[in-house]
Amino acid sequence: MSQKLMDLMNSKIMFGHLMHTRKKIHQFRFRHYFFALDLDELESIGKHKLFGWNKGWFFSFLDQDYLGQTTGSIKSKLNSRLSHLGIDIEKLTILLVTTPRFIKHTFNPVNFYYCYTSTKKLEKVIVEVNNTFGEAHLYVLDNLIEKNGYFIDTHAKLFHVSPMNNMEGEYTFYFTDILNTNHLDLGINLHYEETSFFTSRFIGEAKIFSDKSLLWLGIRYTLSTFLALPRILIHAGILHYIKKLPIFSKPDPSSDMTYTSTYKPYINEFKK
Repeated sequence: MSQKLMDLMNSKIMFGHLMHTRKKIHQFRFRHYFFALDLDELESIGKHKLFGWNKGWFFSFLDQDYLGQTTGSIKSKLNSRLSHLGIDIEKLTILLVTTPRFIKHTFNPVNFYYCYTSTKKLEKVIVEVNNTFGEAHLYVLDNLIEKNGYFIDTHAKLFHVSPMNNMEGEYTFYFTDILNTNHLDLGINLHYEETSFFTSRFIGEAKIFSDKSLLWLGIRYTLSTFLALPRILIHAGILHYIKKLPIFSKPDPSSDMTYTSTYKPYINEFKK
């Protein structure tokens, strides 16, 4: 792929740090990366030597890893899941912020589908959340308010993710524009009334999507993908067994936006 063509593409790789903070003093920060993939560019970027689309590779992006155990392209699956809401994303430019497979391994707690109009205006963001119980849920953020360089929306909590939190509260999501800038700052804050219980935030800068960037990423961030799930389980253990946070049982799903995840259930319930 020529350098000129790569410069014109929307897809990019974001290098930065991911931070988690909880109300009960506990936080951690580590190097992390995300890919921002234009779903209409997958065929082109799939021609890179170190990146494959729907095939095994050094880095590989498989449609089957997203939006539940159904077949079809990601765009068609997303459209199908949103159709009952009267939402049609077929003509929108969608940048999926995610971590693709690295040497066949993957686990994405959350994926962000940035939906842009033909004039490059951010219209909505679809957030796909996966828990460790084999379930996934879509939050549709289509009431975005732009303030101080961020797009902000709130949504009631409808999906059980962590056994350390009950179903009370709401999320505030905030994002910077990923299509028209090379900086990404995105965060999720879970709060109830005036109290913040949990915040997750990623801050990073973009590099051009190239084999050079992919090779550098594979060398420097080798363990990041493999440690995603172990980090979740280890820190859950610390919070419960050492810091004595209580355990909340997982309720049965009650939303039609919840479905069976592409990931197997790693834990069915935390042992009290």
